[in-house]
Parts: sequence; C-alpha cells; structure tokens
Amino acid sequence: MTKYYYKVEQTSNLHRDLEYPFFIKGQFMQDRNEEISRLVGIEDLASKAAYNFHGGLLINEAYVDEIDDKHFIKKEQELDGRIFKQFKKSSSYFKKWDEFIKENNLTHAIRMQSLNFLVFVYGLTGAIEFITHNDTFYLETKTEQRNKSLIPITERELLEMKLEKTDRAAIRR
Repeated sequence: MTKYYYKVEQTSNLHRDLEYPFFIKGQFMQDRNEEISRLVGIEDLASKAAYNFHGGLLINEAYVDEIDDKHFIKKEQELDGRIFKQFKKSSSYFKKWDEFIKENNLTHAIRMQSLNFLVFVYGLTGAIEFITHNDTFYLETKTEQRNKSLIPITERELLEMKLEKTDRAAIRR
C-alpha cells in the first residue's frame, strides 16, 4: 500500500490553525477561569464545563443539579468518556458565554479546535495521521494530498523524525 508523507510549512495558515487543536485547546478557559465564571454565573466553570467547536457551552452532568433544567437542551453529549448537557442558546448562561467569546474574539480559536473541521477546510482527504515534533507538524496519509502548505517528504525523513522523537522521550525518563 502506498503512503504519502508531508511536513507542514511553518509559515502557512494550515500550520497556524493546527496549533489550536494540538497546543491551545481550552487554554483560555483555564487562564481566565475566574473572569468567565463570574460573568457566566457558575463557580469554577473551567473544571465543570466544556464547549464544542460551534461555540456551544456544555456542563458536566455531575454539576447540572446546580442549574435549572430549563436551561438545557434534551440531548446529552459524551466527551472524553464524560456526559455533558448543552445549554440552550436562549439560556442566560449561554448568552453571557457567547458575549464573552465575541468580545474577546475567540470564535476562530474555538472553531479551529476541531481536526475534522480543519481537514475539511483545507481539503485534506483520506485517513491522515498527524504527528508533531519540534513545533512542526507532519502528516502520514494513504492518499496523495493537494495542498500548497504541505511539503512532500520521504518515508525515511519521517522515520528519522520519529526516531529522534523517541530518543528524546527516552532521555527525559
């Protein structure tokens, strides 16, 4: 089976957008937990809540008894093995969250945290494995990719990178 190997050009928009799901995901909630919690009206929101890439605010079902059921949509969602309930867009909690997101220009950051969305936006196809090393992204795919942000590399280059990555991990232990 033929495989294709690529390195993502570091100055490209694709590289910038890949940083969101790999390095930035949810960081703003931790960094600004007190401010967001006070604004939304839920104590320690960062440890209780999550959000989807559409910007919807979700709360872990373990904490839903703190909030009236009328604020949630009926459908529950599973994330990382935990069950969450999503706030209705008409809910005062969601409106305050949405206001925070818009005022702080975080819509793009949230949307870019979905790898499926990124793959679609950048026209990548087929089964793709993303690998990171030294702030560089590599792709191993089963189908040839046609994106100007991707630099074709050889299987040997990819294997050398993986070996270097493994060696560094072994040294840290």
